[in-house]
Amino acid sequence: MSGLGRRLSPSWDLALATAFLIGSGWTLMPSLVYPGLIGSHAVLYTAAAQAMVAGSDPWTVGPHATIFAGPPTMPLSFLPFVALPDLAIRVAWIAIDAAVAAWALRRIGLPGYWIAFPPIVQTIVLGHPEVLLLGLLVAGGAVSGPSILV
Repeated sequence: MSGLGRRLSPSWDLALATAFLIGSGWTLMPSLVYPGLIGSHAVLYTAAAQAMVAGSDPWTVGPHATIFAGPPTMPLSFLPFVALPDLAIRVAWIAIDAAVAAWALRRIGLPGYWIAFPPIVQTIVLGHPEVLLLGLLVAGGAVSGPSILV
């Protein structure tokens, strides 16, 4: 089998999988203490999208200590979710992120344990759109944007 993940020996696979699980466990600690963090960024991005639709400033939405701070295009992928309740937004984005991450990692030939890579886990748990962007880049073609290679 070709792919990036098959270049490693079984002992490195085990070491990486163990390190990823430990790192991801550490990353998930705040979500265990404060379950409201789970999917919270998806809710914030959706609020920013809703503000854009309403013609107001998306950079003013969010709880007191947290505001939307992404680029203007970031809320676009959240537009289909503006009419949904917060729980549905959280569940949908976590599921979308997990599915896209699993597909993208397999597509580039990494072993399944890479789904436990701490930055990917944190992105999935918070409901960030970055995993969706990863999927678009891995898909290639027109959906991944214009080619900068000559």
